[in-house]
Amino acid sequence: HASGTYYTPRSIVEYMCRETLFRHLTAHTGISREAVNHLFDCALEGRKPEIETPLGQRLDAVLDHVTVLDPAVGSGAFLLGMVQEILALKESLARARGDSEERIMAERARRKAAIIHESLYAVDISFPAIEIARLRLWLALVVDEAEPHPLPNLDYHILRGDSLKTLLDGKPVLPPRSGSATGLAPGGQGQLAIAGAQMNLDDNV
Repeated sequence: HASGTYYTPRSIVEYMCRETLFRHLTAHTGISREAVNHLFDCALEGRKPEIETPLGQRLDAVLDHVTVLDPAVGSGAFLLGMVQEILALKESLARARGDSEERIMAERARRKAAIIHESLYAVDISFPAIEIARLRLWLALVVDEAEPHPLPNLDYHILRGDSLKTLLDGKPVLPPRSGSATGLAPGGQGQLAIAGAQMNLDDNV
């Protein structure tokens, strides 16, 4: 497409989001791939997972503080994918704690809003793209709300810009990582990037 816009199949979005989350969670909790897949399977089937309480608590805390960046957000497919994957893990952990299905459903909109407001960041060079991404996030929220509410303020979360540039008004956006000529490296603990820029999936490509 002349604008550089391409459709990414849902299966690819799901894979990238899950792989990114897995690598982050295992780095900070030591959880195995089998255990993460078990949580996702239980979320899909609506059953209680088998997980040790201390590990479940650590996972919950890590998910509460994760930061996700899409450096070329487009229409927001990867942000929406990450909302669904984080939500699935959070609800699976809630079942592990013994929460009822009624409580889990009642908390779904609140959990989505927290993920969107606390964890998601994005940049795109196209202003219409960031407006569409914000709209899609709002629609993802309202489907689970009894009464629609405004989308949390995302003015400083989803911004118009060129993520290939390392300078803003002549100043570095991020300090360059040692041995790197760019400032596009993750800024610290708890930060992820998706859409291929910082997934470090070279061994899987």
